[in-house]
Amino acid sequence: MNTVIELDYFGGYAPIQAWGKVSNLNFYFRARWDTWAFEIGKPGVEVPTTENDALLFAREGEFLPNDFHEEMVDVIVNCFQEFFTETRNSHATDLLSDLNKKLKASINLKSG
Repeated sequence: MNTVIELDYFGGYAPIQAWGKVSNLNFYFRARWDTWAFEIGKPGVEVPTTENDALLFAREGEFLPNDFHEEMVDVIVNCFQEFFTETRNSHATDLLSDLNKKLKASINLKSG
């Protein structure tokens, strides 16, 4: 299977969100209040979900009041890095570089 990360949305302020697909799997990111959460659903699962057994991969972390989109780019890319490490995806470096560019371009479109 050829792995592709499709970024459908990245933006917002309360909350900051991102969603799309990694191959045929839905992913969702949300940062608000003092936490962020990242989920990749099992095949056919819409995320976010409250059903932990429907998730293939999930991470949570601390979201600081002064964190903005730039910091969340690093969080999202790191989450995908961990996912690719766990799934032993050999194309991770190229995919993460491309994702980083897409996320940063999304920020620039909003501020420009």
